[in-house]
Amino acid sequence: MTDDRSTLDAKMQDYGRERTTGCLLKDYYVVFAEPPTKGGDKPLPHLDEKEHKRIFNEHIAHQLRLEESGQLFAAGPLLDETGKRIGGLIIFARQFIR
Repeated sequence: MTDDRSTLDAKMQDYGRERTTGCLLKDYYVVFAEPPTKGGDKPLPHLDEKEHKRIFNEHIAHQLRLEESGQLFAAGPLLDETGKRIGGLIIFARQFIR
């Protein structure tokens, strides 16, 4: 017995893909990243401002390369209701995940 709803959903999704060139009906993977110290890891070492900027610049350069290649759809910090950073969110385009 086939699931008629699943078959219909698949057909409609394919139909929709033909009609859009934007973000609609595309497959993505969403990654929720938690700070390494949240799970009981050792605290991160204190970095001076120069080292922090160097690491951050490498991080952003890597994300820009992923974005330019079409692999990365979006990325950024996740905040709680008070504005405190609680992690990060990364969205990858499905066709690039192996």
